[in-house]
Amino acid sequence: MKDYDNNKNKKQAAGRRFAIPFFVVLAVLTIIAFIIPLRPSVSYAEKRELAKFPEFSWDALISGSYFDDISFWFSDTFPGREAWLQMYDRVEELHGKSDIALGGELVTTDSIPDSQDAAASETASPAPSDSPEPSAEPEEETAKAGIELEPNAEILFGSVIQINDTVYHYFGFNKLWSDRFIDCVNNFADAVADEDVRVITCLIPSSVGILFDKEYMEKLQCADQEAAIDYISDGLNDSVIPVDMYDKLLAHRDEYLFFRTDHHWTALGAYYGYASLCETLGMEAAPLSSFEEMDQGTYIGSLFWNAPNSSKLKKDNLYAYCPPGDITMSITDSSGYSFEAPLILDKTNDDPNTKYVSFLTGDHPLCTIVNNDIKDDSSCVIIKDSFGNPVAPYLTQNYHTVYAIDFRTYRQFLLQDFVKEYDVDDVIFMPALGMVQEAGAISSFNYICQTH
Repeated sequence: MKDYDNNKNKKQAAGRRFAIPFFVVLAVLTIIAFIIPLRPSVSYAEKRELAKFPEFSWDALISGSYFDDISFWFSDTFPGREAWLQMYDRVEELHGKSDIALGGELVTTDSIPDSQDAAASETASPAPSDSPEPSAEPEEETAKAGIELEPNAEILFGSVIQINDTVYHYFGFNKLWSDRFIDCVNNFADAVADEDVRVITCLIPSSVGILFDKEYMEKLQCADQEAAIDYISDGLNDSVIPVDMYDKLLAHRDEYLFFRTDHHWTALGAYYGYASLCETLGMEAAPLSSFEEMDQGTYIGSLFWNAPNSSKLKKDNLYAYCPPGDITMSITDSSGYSFEAPLILDKTNDDPNTKYVSFLTGDHPLCTIVNNDIKDDSSCVIIKDSFGNPVAPYLTQNYHTVYAIDFRTYRQFLLQDFVKEYDVDDVIFMPALGMVQEAGAISSFNYICQTH
């Protein structure tokens, strides 16, 4: 009996020896978790601000929402959250791997009505290289071969497509919002018909629509982006000038036009978009060789964190191109305050997740860019989302002043009043094609394009 009691006491003592350090560590982690300066305020992986500690109010306390908000703040800003999320993703990957996988919720897509100018383009084969250098352009450009999918490739359907070392954003067509965009542009064009201003549309396709042949769209459950662009372009008034970026990008799709880990195009892809715009408007595109290349190093885009097997992804490299000339840029924030900022921000030594803000130093309601070497008073305004950021520096070689308006956040002037106030020559609608399929984006377009 005495031996039994001794063994029992030894086990209890051993248990205490293990339990005490465990609870000490737990207590320390709890204290650390509540130290606000240690908690992150921004998620570079998710490209968003994290929850803020809620302000106290008696109404919130009585309703119970105050403590719910504290609970959400605690979980959303836990110290080291991104490292924990990466660890979780790695564990999830061990549950099963596939060369082709899709994650997230599948976006519904409408059938695209036939376009008068729709023309099928057929091709097939190699993937794009990482070279930032543009290829020599023949007099008449033809589409390069696209990426091939194996006939027996297993695909799990969702909204983020991973194929080997690259992630692609799903594209679905929405007829309602496309029609609303058409109406928005047409109404604006009618409102400024008596002004000496050109109205132009440049719809920017995404990687899945350029890098893969149309024969794979059904397999990937994506809509045909060329057909979507043609449908929108055919609905525009004769006074609106549509720019076809699709064919130009298709002719160069074996180059590094889109990031592997992000939904954006690269600065090289943006250059070909700029070249398409210049050709349509009868302007000469500045050669890429006239810009100073900035190799900003490794870039990790937002889709990296949504990939089912992110460990398989090949990280990107971000190149930016600084235009020649005496060029200045000022930013106007949402409060109307203006300040000077660099056109191309050097992010070489910064967090790889943040490097896309190199272009125009990120998304701002209004950027005003002036090339003092161009002596006339030529000007344009581009109505854009973040896809337009790497395009703006190229336009400095063709206009004295380039206004870059982010339609999602700019509220200082209605566009009709902006054009009159600043005597703008060209109004260039340059949204990502995917944005035109979203209710929120169309709501922002409707607001800024109100007429009177």
